[in-house]
Amino acid sequence: MNFKKIRHNTTATVLLVILITICRGLTASAQEQSIDNSLKIGDKAPALEAVWLKNKPKTTFGDGKVHVVEFWATWCNPCRMGMPHLSKMAQKYKGQVVVSAIDVWERSHQKDKSMDPTSRVKSFVDNSHDMLDCSVGMDTEDEKIVKTWLRPKNGLPTAYVIDQYGTIVWIGSPFGGLYHVVPLVLAGKFNEAERAKIRPAYQARLAEHRKFQKEAEDALKAGDYMKAITAADAANTVEPVFDDYIIPIKYEALDRMDREKGRAYARELMNGSHKNAPVLLILMWARRILDEQYKNPDYQIALELMQAGMRCTDFGEGFQAEMLAKAYAKVGDLENAVKIQAKIVKSMDDPVREVTPQAKEIALKKMEDYKRELKNANDK
Repeated sequence: MNFKKIRHNTTATVLLVILITICRGLTASAQEQSIDNSLKIGDKAPALEAVWLKNKPKTTFGDGKVHVVEFWATWCNPCRMGMPHLSKMAQKYKGQVVVSAIDVWERSHQKDKSMDPTSRVKSFVDNSHDMLDCSVGMDTEDEKIVKTWLRPKNGLPTAYVIDQYGTIVWIGSPFGGLYHVVPLVLAGKFNEAERAKIRPAYQARLAEHRKFQKEAEDALKAGDYMKAITAADAANTVEPVFDDYIIPIKYEALDRMDREKGRAYARELMNGSHKNAPVLLILMWARRILDEQYKNPDYQIALELMQAGMRCTDFGEGFQAEMLAKAYAKVGDLENAVKIQAKIVKSMDDPVREVTPQAKEIALKKMEDYKRELKNANDK
């Protein structure tokens, strides 16, 4: 997907539809039913024969603890969006719930299928810091995890909940009910009746969330900033897992009312509760401010959001680095803009990355543009 083509005033809506589609696809194909020969509700969970990169857990089940196993990939943006929430759950139920995040399907998504993706995945995990504050592993070279747990019809992210006795009691999208299932399993109250409620309850919450989101967006466009803030807060109360879509709307309303209030709100989140949420900080928030259609942008906050988000992500991801260079340029720091853009150009020679000649030409041109602007500024 080319995220640059999505304008800031429709970003949240478009990406929410994408995420809903993913979640619904998982519900239809993975949740609560068997897929081909893959695991299903009621099966005993097999051992997790993964390559462990962080906090190796006990790899068998039925140990009296609830286990959550989530499958993800570095190329999956919905996976990244959910990681901070997964980590918060791991901390909330520490000692009661074991959370394992397992990377899969990396080799099949790289240009050279013969290259070992381990170093790239390890770099991603090392750079994620507390964004992945749980046990983290990746599939083996012969794909034991995929062959045992998943099938091609599974989408990502997909989560499995295993009860205290080692039985799989729920399979589905982490956005589609995971955070409501786990406390019920912990309390021994998750049964067939409760399972039947999960999907309808999720759909009801999602519908209400979308209603409040639309109210917030409409109020923002109409200049009713207090109404936009109230609706945004209501949306987050209904379904906090989708706060990535709401926080930028609330920020924009605050910023238009009072720049200092907007800055205070942004800095509180980027340095506190959402410091390890790069999808929010970079893709959903800074990118919105840096869009050419954004009214009266605060480029200083855009730069700070980019810097905060880049603390827990891999610099080698081109579009993020391009945004960082742009943010530096917008605040007048052209030296750093040139340095970042030069790194982007160099990274395009990585054989793992699929870079078209046109993309490299654009990156080179942007670097020359920054150099020319820097020379002009120095000549004044």
